[in-house]
Amino acid sequence: MTDPDPHQASSDSSGSEPANSAVLDFAGVHRMIRGYIIKIDAALKNPRNEAAWAKTLAGLVLFGVAGLRFHHHVEDDEYWPALIAKGADANLLEPLTGSHRDLDVVLNQVESAARRLTASPTDTTAMAALADLMAQFRDHVRQHLDEEEPIIFPLLEQYISDTEAHAMAARAARNAPKKGISWIMGGVTYAMTPPEAENFLSAFPKAIIWLRPLLLRTYRRNCATLGIDPQFS
Repeated sequence: MTDPDPHQASSDSSGSEPANSAVLDFAGVHRMIRGYIIKIDAALKNPRNEAAWAKTLAGLVLFGVAGLRFHHHVEDDEYWPALIAKGADANLLEPLTGSHRDLDVVLNQVESAARRLTASPTDTTAMAALADLMAQFRDHVRQHLDEEEPIIFPLLEQYISDTEAHAMAARAARNAPKKGISWIMGGVTYAMTPPEAENFLSAFPKAIIWLRPLLLRTYRRNCATLGIDPQFS
């Protein structure tokens, strides 16, 4: 199979893309988050009583937990202060920070359940506990993203220049969790629109870009183990 070009990811059905780099970054990451929630749901609908399946699922969940936790702490610690310093209304952002605190509680619970499944991949009780928590996790994350985007996208476009956005994205890329990079590359390639993917990958070290074919092979192999389509619908 030929590795797809990240610039050829499926395009937004609206046919329009925001020009602002910060909005592109947030939109692409949120699209990836929503896509992986759908993939985890798809895997859970067709569970396999196999250690490899359970460990791969747990690995995907742990990737999602670490990535989400990192993403919203970058928002709280870097993007939100930058917006406020430039004149954005802090009252608009405080509810989002509160939602992040609530989400941390859920993330901690999901992380614990995924680690239990990793340690005991054939334990049906551990699998059931993770599946139950994922329902709560899914609803919380989707609601949060739906509430956040109408507030944040206009503020990012108004207050954060492309130069500032690229600098913040570069710092985030340096400090981001390194485990699960194949899942990231799969999401960038298959979930993001072409402008989102190009913008997102611009912050990555060239070594990661060079490793992209290998990372995508790992990604597709993990999808096959889970019985899910590597493509994002």
